[in-house]
Amino acid sequence: MKEILFQLPGQGSHFFGMGKDLWDGGDKFFRELLKIGSDTIKKDLSKIIFEENSKEFNDAKILQPTISAISLSLVKILEDEGVFPTVVMGHSLGEITALGVIGSLSYEKTMEFSAFRGVLMDESARICGGGTMTAVLMANGAQCREIIDEMDLGEKIFVANDNAPTQAVVSGKLDGLTKFEKYIEEKMRVKNKRIAVAGPWHTPFIKHAKDKFYDWVKDKEILPPKRKFILNSTAKQEENTEEIRKHITNKFVEPVRWRESCEYVKEMQFSAIFEVGPGKILAGLMRANKIIKSADFHDSISTVEEARNVRKKMFGGV
Repeated sequence: MKEILFQLPGQGSHFFGMGKDLWDGGDKFFRELLKIGSDTIKKDLSKIIFEENSKEFNDAKILQPTISAISLSLVKILEDEGVFPTVVMGHSLGEITALGVIGSLSYEKTMEFSAFRGVLMDESARICGGGTMTAVLMANGAQCREIIDEMDLGEKIFVANDNAPTQAVVSGKLDGLTKFEKYIEEKMRVKNKRIAVAGPWHTPFIKHAKDKFYDWVKDKEILPPKRKFILNSTAKQEENTEEIRKHITNKFVEPVRWRESCEYVKEMQFSAIFEVGPGKILAGLMRANKIIKSADFHDSISTVEEARNVRKKMFGGV
């Protein structure tokens, strides 16, 4: 029997206006999830995410619960339409969102996890003096590590995401990233793009977040997955709840192994693969990792309209 894969995005997929159709359409579930996120961070998310030029928009505590709320709301619409995943994987933050989709957490608890995660990451960014991330095109994680070592920048920047054979993300201190970007652009003619995030995510610089999250999550109940769950940290399926707890905690300081995770699922046969959440980043990585060849149908679901029309697109109006 063929599988249905849901891929859930993380930070980097965000854009101003995301989730506006859910809000304007009066989606009660989305509003409830935003309320839980707002209560957790003690700020009204709805007033920040739709406020043009908000100074807080790129903060992790704002983006992470918002992205999770959008993904979970779109998943609910898809399931209302009769489209259910059998395999789930999430990119960075998306791994937290996935815990709700696979039944390891309630949707409400998922929102608390994602919001608290964002709060801790912002705290860590302040403690370590800040930083950011850069997407590198036409180079993979191993190639970026070689350049970092060659430039002797190993204490300032790290490979945060090994996304595809032709894409990686480097994260760390601003001065180190600036040197790295200039070198690969001028000397190697390799393109790069700065990502609008507020800290050096997936590096040892935010160990504070990892330690605080561990203290918080160690007593939280995480239920066994009801669907196949692919972990970024190990690039394989995981069912053990203690392993899941360990890896979502370590993920603060460890890289996202998305390329390897896609290699793992490439051996499966899918009737459909969906990116579910804001943006189209993961759809691009589907193509770069060539996993769409294992699917009869693939699509990016980032709006209410796309979620409600997916069966029509898949089955021609059935």
